[in-house]
Amino acid sequence: MSSSDTASALTAAATTRYRQQVEAAAEFVAEQMDRLPATALLLGAGDASIPQDVSGGTSISYADIPHLPDGADGTVTIGRWNGAPVVVLDAPLPLHDGYTPREAVFLVRTLAVAGVETLLLTGVAGGIRAEVAPGDVMLVTNHINFQGVNPLVGPNIEAWGPRFPDMTEPYDPQLRQIAEAAAVQSEGALRKGVYLGVLGPTLGTAAEYRMMRTLGADAVGTGLVPEVIAARHMDLRVLALTAIADRCSTDGQVPVSVDDMQSAAESARPLLRTLLARTVSDVATADATA
Repeated sequence: MSSSDTASALTAAATTRYRQQVEAAAEFVAEQMDRLPATALLLGAGDASIPQDVSGGTSISYADIPHLPDGADGTVTIGRWNGAPVVVLDAPLPLHDGYTPREAVFLVRTLAVAGVETLLLTGVAGGIRAEVAPGDVMLVTNHINFQGVNPLVGPNIEAWGPRFPDMTEPYDPQLRQIAEAAAVQSEGALRKGVYLGVLGPTLGTAAEYRMMRTLGADAVGTGLVPEVIAARHMDLRVLALTAIADRCSTDGQVPVSVDDMQSAAESARPLLRTLLARTVSDVATADATA
């Protein structure tokens, strides 16, 4: 059933329906295993090989999850990866595909209600700072929301989180330390920086990139931000890693090649995959000893 005609309107009644739909979806997902893993991956960087490596897993098509928006295409895989229990979602619901902010975070809300406590996200971005180059992986340390929307607009659901959640440090310091240690172990060059989220789907102009650089952004993309806001609203720990697919030129002299962007993102994925695997394992170990 589509949530687009019942959950997108920002009224009290529609907000109640939205909550009921999320809770129904969470109940459905939780029923697939005796105990749902506490850690989830939401893959926006296209690493389709991860779900195949999840052992002893249960796979759920997005189409089977109650109340996801019509046309949502992806798979939830629940099992063990690199020795740790994990939930893997292989596709986000991005704003630039026409999903509303509430629809874009429906999966995150579902995971949180079902019992997930830690969310690891991946994305693809363009490098603005000169040191953030195509083929790199960047650890997101903070973000700037330039998308013009926020998934928390409308009546607040107090059971999920406060009306004005604190966003001083949306990306968990401990998780960032784990990812940085994993990069050292793998001898991979991990960049760190501020992610600026735009609506898309067009790429930026040279003037826009100059503005973004002035604002303090190190990379720009069209994802991550709504999901992170919703996750923090519901008190999930969050880590985000993004593959750098192109260099955002502030002079606009070099046309952007989509093929080159795809190639650069592919070259970043081995390190991205390694960092995710080690982070998932270390998080599980830390949670078990806490």
